[in-house]
Amino acid sequence: MAIFCKLSVEQQIRAFLKTQEVLPTALALSCQVCRTSFEDQKLIVEGLFGQMVRQISKSVSDSARPEARIAHLNQFFFDDMGFTVADNETFFSPSNNFVDVAMTEKVGSPATIALIYQELASRLGLKTGAVAWLGLFYIRLMLDNKECWLNTYNGQIVTPVEAEKQIQSLYGKVDKNGLVNPCTSNYWITRIFQNTLGCLARMSSSTVYEQMGAVLELEMILHPTEMKLKRDMILCLSGTRNSHLASKWAKEYVSANPNDPYSQTLQQYI
Repeated sequence: MAIFCKLSVEQQIRAFLKTQEVLPTALALSCQVCRTSFEDQKLIVEGLFGQMVRQISKSVSDSARPEARIAHLNQFFFDDMGFTVADNETFFSPSNNFVDVAMTEKVGSPATIALIYQELASRLGLKTGAVAWLGLFYIRLMLDNKECWLNTYNGQIVTPVEAEKQIQSLYGKVDKNGLVNPCTSNYWITRIFQNTLGCLARMSSSTVYEQMGAVLELEMILHPTEMKLKRDMILCLSGTRNSHLASKWAKEYVSANPNDPYSQTLQQYI
């Protein structure tokens, strides 16, 4: 039984295990943390996507070459609508990871902006993929039968070689194998979950432990064997009125993982 998260949100996360649909799963996360209705926000998001598709379709036909549709999409998305990745001052705001908020505010994390772009491209009949590397998200596109990558930070379209140089300038040596493989739905949604947890951890709100606990509950559905999530959940339980559950979880964790170096720290919650 869920401790922090809403049943409707939990059901949506479990549905992701079968559908691998990132958009509704990311929306469910937002609704949990913001305490909004999933069905209501889904209608709003669908309406916004519908409006954007209609606006783009006015300037380019469905039968136009993919290159033309991508050009119109980029003009609309980055220039006309002004979608952008959050700057350094606001980068760690949790709302940057909430797809419904990002769609109205036109600003978000790299993973969220990339998600909105890819969803819009898909609705325009374009085939895309994604490549992620630490803080960067690229959208894979085909232009003139050549693979190109769109940098969601600035809307710049580059070749894979140019993208590799960009990444090397920021992070050093690049694992080429990791860049060749597509960014999976599971990796994508996990990045959004982890980004949200990182942002919440920086807050001093009285409800932050409950919010983090809800996110951890949902992420444990995606990664049931990930020990770190269970350890973090014990800390969240201890920070709320669930100290008895923190004790129960700590006992179970220490018993099952006696050699874990964190087990000694968790003894204090037993």
